[in-house]
Amino acid sequence: WIRLELSPTPGRFNTAMDRDPASGRLVRYGGWDGKGRVSDTWELQTGAWIRLALDGPPARNHAVLVSAPDRGSLLLYGGHDGDAVFEDLWELKAGRWTAITKAPPVPRVDNRH
Repeated sequence: WIRLELSPTPGRFNTAMDRDPASGRLVRYGGWDGKGRVSDTWELQTGAWIRLALDGPPARNHAVLVSAPDRGSLLLYGGHDGDAVFEDLWELKAGRWTAITKAPPVPRVDNRH
């Protein structure tokens, strides 16, 4: 392990993160910023997190982001926005988010968490 000294970046809880197989860089999406869910995409570049200007999935936290080397992309699934649980699948490839499957969100069950 090596501690990285990075420039300050907005903090997140329950963000989704994985390595982009195409660029080799770490990517993070969404999460909770302490006030609400966010829909921003960040990439770890040399010494700093850089926010990417991308339109993509609706704001959410507790989603899963996985590397898909055979597709040369990242896949984002699920998560929730506090009221609804998402069952959609998104792909981040070549700097663009694309919806692969669209499904209507379902009501979230309050589990006091």
